[in-house]
Amino acid sequence: MTADVDGVPLWFESPDVELAPMPEAFASALLLPSQHCGKPLVCESALSETWMTNANKIIHQWHEWWGYQPRQPTADVRPDIDARGHARALLFSAGVDSFHTLLTGPAPDVLVAVHGFDITLEDVDRMAALRRATEAAAGAHDCLPVVVRTNLREHPSFGKPHTWERSHGGALIAIGHLLSNRIGELAISSSWFTPGEQPWGSHTVTDPFFAANGFTVDHFGGTTRREGKITAVAFDPIVRQHVRVCWKNTSPSTNCSRCEKCVITMLHFLENGVLKEFEVF
Repeated sequence: MTADVDGVPLWFESPDVELAPMPEAFASALLLPSQHCGKPLVCESALSETWMTNANKIIHQWHEWWGYQPRQPTADVRPDIDARGHARALLFSAGVDSFHTLLTGPAPDVLVAVHGFDITLEDVDRMAALRRATEAAAGAHDCLPVVVRTNLREHPSFGKPHTWERSHGGALIAIGHLLSNRIGELAISSSWFTPGEQPWGSHTVTDPFFAANGFTVDHFGGTTRREGKITAVAFDPIVRQHVRVCWKNTSPSTNCSRCEKCVITMLHFLENGVLKEFEVF
């Protein structure tokens, strides 16, 4: 699926499933960048009435969090298209959060890994490792493994890399819109323990508002602290072979085993008496 954005193609593709031509996918991905850059988001395709109404709520929440001057999207409005599938998809990074959702949440039918978000399109080695992890987890849980590729983070209109902490919620849910001919619900794993949740791109308050056309978003796991999630996944054999903690690591190995995030996670596994069983540290 491709859209012309300021004269440069923005695209999503998958070798595994057919993507749905939903303009809400592109609008969701670009809503925060439009606010951050101080430019209105103008869409030539009509957008869902639900999405347009909820976009105003998201924009005003961002104004409270980060002080953006609210700029309303401009597009023709149409009724929602209830053409969704009935499957549940889980966005899967092979991290502790997504493994926790897989093991403790409602059973998904589809596991979706994205190439082009925290793994660049040029980094084929680490993406191959993530695909192996996705396929292994999907096989163990009777799910369909899906990889979606995109140039979103490389697109000049998306914004600078440092805005990813604020913009990734809309980017993640864009994937759900593109899969909406197959799925009815998209599960996104929480990054924060809800009582201490900070303003963030993917958030319990804003994530559900990106959905439309009958498909919904489940922001899962916010009631469990990080150490609880680690304990919950520590004894799973697929986790021990594939968990990916160190998203900045640029070597083919899964984790650097030296950064703060790796060390803290390793200490929790050590506390559970299973660190020596992990092949990825």
